[in-house]
Amino acid sequence: LIVRNQQVVRQREFIRELSDERLAPVPGKFLGWLAGTIPAEMRLVDFSIKWNGLDEGWSFRVEGSVEADEETSREIIFAWRRQLSRSPLRIKLADTARAVITAPSAPGTMVPTEQRFNLEGTLLENAEP
Repeated sequence: LIVRNQQVVRQREFIRELSDERLAPVPGKFLGWLAGTIPAEMRLVDFSIKWNGLDEGWSFRVEGSVEADEETSREIIFAWRRQLSRSPLRIKLADTARAVITAPSAPGTMVPTEQRFNLEGTLLENAEP
């Protein structure tokens, strides 16, 4: 009986340790929140997020496109960056990310020029949005 009780205590401690060390479901919830903030002209193409530890938080990268001319795209992306940096999630955007890259539409089509972008940044809290 003593051996069995010791095993149960060890198993409970192991489960508690796993529960304490488990990361919050930030990637999925952050992507959901992020998708809710994008303007109608914008489409997300790629998203990645990585946990870098307590000191560095979550690093993320977002790639996408904007269906507008270059000047309008820059304004849309600038406004979106401002919205992200002012969010309660403590997002810090990297200055090195390319804001707009022109991708001309196919010749002979009436499709507007597509502007591509990528943003990189850090989510400083392991908190749920």
